[in-house]
Amino acid sequence: MTEMGLFAVYLGRYDTEHMAARAYDLAALKYRGLATYINFSVENYRDELEKMKSMTKQEFVQHLRMHHGRWSSQIGCSGSSRNSLVIGIFI
Repeated sequence: MTEMGLFAVYLGRYDTEHMAARAYDLAALKYRGLATYINFSVENYRDELEKMKSMTKQEFVQHLRMHHGRWSSQIGCSGSSRNSLVIGIFI
């Protein structure tokens, strides 16, 4: 955690930029709720939203990390639900 109370949660590596963006969206929905900004429509995630209800945040992140690829995804977290910068990295 940084001095400002910000931290990043590593979500895993993915084969495509699209898959990394979806992982970010799912984590954002889990950590911040349905009112957060995401890359794609929340309607794309109805099945995943139902599955994630029974998981803790940590369990869900572990589930997301089971993918391996060349795109890295992470979510920035802070006390505010909307004020964070997230960067996708191609490895």
